[in-house]
Amino acid sequence: MQAETPKRKKKKNSSGKKFLILAVCLVVVLGGGYLGLCATAGSEAIYPNVMVGDVDLGGMTCEEAEAAITEAVQAQAPDSDRGVHFTVRSADEKTADVLVPMSSVVTDVPATVARAWEVGNSKSFPARGAVYLSCLVAGADILPAYGDSDALDTILDGMDAQIGQAAVESQWELGETQLNLTKGQPGNLINRESVKAEIFDYMGRGEIVELAASDPQFVMDLEQSLPQELDLTEVLSQVETEVRNAEFNKAENIFKEDQLGISFDAQVAQDTFNAMDWGESRAIDLIITQPEVTMADLEPQLYQDVLGTCSTNISGTANRVQNITLAAQIFNGTVVMPGEEFSYNGVVGSRQASRGFLPAPAYVSGQTVQEVGGGVCQGSSTIYLAALRSNLEIVERYPHGYITRYVPDGMDATVYYGAKDFRFKNDTPFPIKVQGSVSGRTLTVNILGTKHNNITVKMTNETVGTTGYSTVYQVDSSLPAGSTRVSVTPYAGYTIKTYRNLYENGNLIETKLEDTSVYKSRDKVVMVSSADAYKYGIPGYSAPAPKPTPTPTPEPTTPSETTTQ
Repeated sequence: MQAETPKRKKKKNSSGKKFLILAVCLVVVLGGGYLGLCATAGSEAIYPNVMVGDVDLGGMTCEEAEAAITEAVQAQAPDSDRGVHFTVRSADEKTADVLVPMSSVVTDVPATVARAWEVGNSKSFPARGAVYLSCLVAGADILPAYGDSDALDTILDGMDAQIGQAAVESQWELGETQLNLTKGQPGNLINRESVKAEIFDYMGRGEIVELAASDPQFVMDLEQSLPQELDLTEVLSQVETEVRNAEFNKAENIFKEDQLGISFDAQVAQDTFNAMDWGESRAIDLIITQPEVTMADLEPQLYQDVLGTCSTNISGTANRVQNITLAAQIFNGTVVMPGEEFSYNGVVGSRQASRGFLPAPAYVSGQTVQEVGGGVCQGSSTIYLAALRSNLEIVERYPHGYITRYVPDGMDATVYYGAKDFRFKNDTPFPIKVQGSVSGRTLTVNILGTKHNNITVKMTNETVGTTGYSTVYQVDSSLPAGSTRVSVTPYAGYTIKTYRNLYENGNLIETKLEDTSVYKSRDKVVMVSSADAYKYGIPGYSAPAPKPTPTPTPEPTTPSETTTQ
């Protein structure tokens, strides 16, 4: 009996072990399958049945999903009736409703795909299998992500214009004796990043309303924007200049203009600015230091040399002489500092009757017309030749349409206010002065300065092309037969090259092409009487018909006598 008892216990333990082994095997099988499912779910593909709207992204890579969503967005009609509706409120309780239709935003395709990919893939390894099974059974709906656009900025710009107010920045202005400070004023504007984030959040959650019949979904308060503070130490660095005496040394080619010393107490200015109220203006006294030697002190030493000169004869009407005289009076005495440019239009200004200019012949579109200020081009041409002879740099110059005869061919300079100018640069180390005067019918221009080398200039020209003109006949019915009248004087056309020849101590050292001028030809127009038009082959006119020759009247005859035999 005692021997049988152990045998029965052994049989019972064996059955329990078998059950345990089966259970463990089942767990292992199920666990292995689940782990296999987790491993399968952990690929680079989006989980099955993950939908963005009507687009199934299941099994796609991110690149494939982006292409699919992009195609769907492009095929979708713009939605201007639905979107997000919110209210903007200012500090003084003013409000404005803002409607943001879906058509004013863009779908952020990469962010949308990232949302889809994160379903399951963002979970820990053991949790992925459950999400995978859930997607297989029920799927997953993902809302699109939205992003910025110009259309949305335009909507917000309109809102800012309606209710917002930009900050007025603080300013400073340098006067002759004071530094003028103005403190800005705060503004109230919407925080663009915050409101856009709110809009995209509502859209991303699918909280989209019918714009025409909805209440505001949220309220955004304007935020105060402060003007930038002025750093008066930085302002001082821009304003401050050291006092400088005028200096002239012909032997060493040194010239410096005098300069005022300008400064102010930056700390006092900063304290004053900080104490100012919004929008308030105050002035800070400048510390001005006068130079001991000024340009006026150097005046007797300057402009002692005639660098270049030119005289031209003035032809034409008394009005033309007056215009040239007035222009010379205006540009006479103009000082051009080293490195500066002389502009004829800038100095003489617009040619208006209110300034004393008179009507005189001028060329406009190839025709000779009466124009206020006609003739002032002779002033610019005379200065041009004087500047060439002064060996100055020519910046801007245009030839006349037709050849002129008051300066050598190719050495004229036409101007037209607002369109064509004549400019030269003072590329010498010393100031120069332009003198102009009219005596009788002669205009003289001298360019005065300081001779700093032994270079002299001789201008030459070369005709490289000529174009003839024709004679055109036109009818003037008021002319008597046999008479003619020239209504348009002719000009031949020319192409002229001008050369600047540089001499040093009398020896030619360089010849360089200065410019090439092309002058048009103009036909001669002769007016003839209508009676003579046929003689010049004018169409529509023919020679008068010859007068008929009269038939001679026969003389009366008497009957002859007849003899009858």
